[in-house]
Amino acid sequence: PYATKNKEESLMVDGHPIPLMAINTCENRITCHTLHQMIHGQFADKVQQFVMLDTRYTYEFEGGSVKGAQHVQDPDEAEAL
Repeated sequence: PYATKNKEESLMVDGHPIPLMAINTCENRITCHTLHQMIHGQFADKVQQFVMLDTRYTYEFEGGSVKGAQHVQDPDEAEAL
């Protein structure tokens, strides 16, 4: 159940809004468009640093991922990052 770009919502992150996907989950997810913007510094004035977590299955991650993404499947490990 992934949301489309026009269903993005704004959520406060460190006191500043970035667009997040409107899905029923406790995880914060962004669209590929927002990721592209973050990688290219569009939110640099609002987000000093961020960690990209790839939570897909191992075989999906091994098939290709965003450069710099960390593969994490354990929720406790993800929370620690």
